[in-house]
Amino acid sequence: MGSSPYVRQKMKERYEASGGTAPSNARDMTVYLADMPQLVVVHGLVMARIQKAKIGVSVFSKKCCPISVGILCRKEYNEKEHQGEDVALDPFDKKRWAERQIQWIIKQVRMSTLKLVHY
Repeated sequence: MGSSPYVRQKMKERYEASGGTAPSNARDMTVYLADMPQLVVVHGLVMARIQKAKIGVSVFSKKCCPISVGILCRKEYNEKEHQGEDVALDPFDKKRWAERQIQWIIKQVRMSTLKLVHY
């Protein structure tokens, strides 16, 4: 969305021309257009990793997500992990599989602490 003129304009209105109504951690902010907007997330991750390696301070001390996201799948049966679950024998590989398992992609974390370090 970084290359969207509409989104860029709304961000400028909210953070640059807010007349003091911007959140306290966003005052005096300037919105820039990246040369390659499709890569800004990657650049941000690299910058965060460099900061962590150089000075040992993480940009995010905890990851924060209001919801959990996962996909429904089958997992190879593990007696300790899948006790009481629906299990099926696969006719092709002859292995036992626990059905309707969730492979979490993102797990909910409620609190986050943001630590920004300026160079």
